[in-house]
Amino acid sequence: MGCIKERTHKRCPVCAEDKPLDEFHIVKPKRGGTFLQGRCKVCNAQYCRRWFSENKHRLKSLNRQSHLRVEHGLTPEAYEALFQAQNGLCAICFRPCNTHKNLSIDHDHKSGKIRGLLCRNCNCAIGQAREDVTILKSMIAYLER
Repeated sequence: MGCIKERTHKRCPVCAEDKPLDEFHIVKPKRGGTFLQGRCKVCNAQYCRRWFSENKHRLKSLNRQSHLRVEHGLTPEAYEALFQAQNGLCAICFRPCNTHKNLSIDHDHKSGKIRGLLCRNCNCAIGQAREDVTILKSMIAYLER
């Protein structure tokens, strides 16, 4: 009886080249097991770049909606109501967002309760101070010296 030879190469259906197995990504599906992706790494990268460039508008909208819903339990309409209630301004510095993006949703990390909408700078300042009132008061005292 002959010995079964292990596979060392695979043909990419896109570029039609026989390539070593390490030129293909390993895929681990949820149902278990592993297998090699159909396209080689080079062809897959080209495919992904093209797909993302053609679908940016869809992804941006879907990601924003998913983030609002999953992270904060908000619909886009609820976010818009908060935005309108603050006249489109940051709840701390009362300026519009300087990055030309949406205001950030500020929430208490312990309770999850939404406090308001903040510009990126104010939201980062609170985060850097670890939401600690003592640190924030110390920062104010430092600035007033």
